[in-house]
This record gives sequence, structure tokens and C-alpha cells, in this order.
Amino acid sequence: MKINGSKLKFQMAIHNLTQTKLSKKSGLSTYTVFNALNSKNVRPMTERLLSRAIGIEEGKILEEEKKC
Repeated sequence: MKINGSKLKFQMAIHNLTQTKLSKKSGLSTYTVFNALNSKNVRPMTERLLSRAIGIEEGKILEEEKKC
């Protein structure tokens, strides 16, 4: 599962969150948050924790699947 780094950065800006603040609020390591910000593969639980920490609906920061 990939998080769209641009969507995540946008939501972080709206909610005035830095990488460190989001890490503390979500309980995830700064390394995991860094990976999400850079659109790396993450576990579904990571997306849930980030969404809850930001206060947004789950799935809102996911990379959209490409249709062939």
C-alpha cells in the first residue's frame, strides 16, 4: 500500500503538523513517517494511524490505483 506523499504533506500543512509532531501524535517512528512522505510502501495500519493522528478519513492520503 502506498501513501501519496503530496496528499499527506497537504493534510499536514492544513493541520499544522511537522514530521516530528505527526510521528509523536501517531505513535510511529520518524523513519516510518519519512517513508510515507516519500510515497514508499507502508502497512495498512500505518495509513490508519496517520489518518487518525491527522483527523482525516482513512484512505484520503492513499495513492490512487492506476487502471489499465
